[in-house]
Amino acid sequence: MIVSPDKQALQQRFSRAAGAYDLWAEPQRRIADRLCDLLPAAVAPESILEIGCGSGWVGEYLRAERSGNYEGLDLAPPADYVGDVLR
Repeated sequence: MIVSPDKQALQQRFSRAAGAYDLWAEPQRRIADRLCDLLPAAVAPESILEIGCGSGWVGEYLRAERSGNYEGLDLAPPADYVGDVLR
């Protein structure tokens, strides 16, 4: 049986926690920085869509270093697109 999460409740929880997320997410930040370091320099696509962009750390790097046409999608702000894309 597949259990579908209550997306609205999940979005509300993430939105409430967004302001403090960066304070508690140092391990995620280190992993994101390392992943960006591992990207080959030649990888510079015209467009990038990051699904589950969170607070936007990777997006900041990708906009500056890889592609000016970056869009982030997440259930909660500060994503470029916020919400459930399946609706």
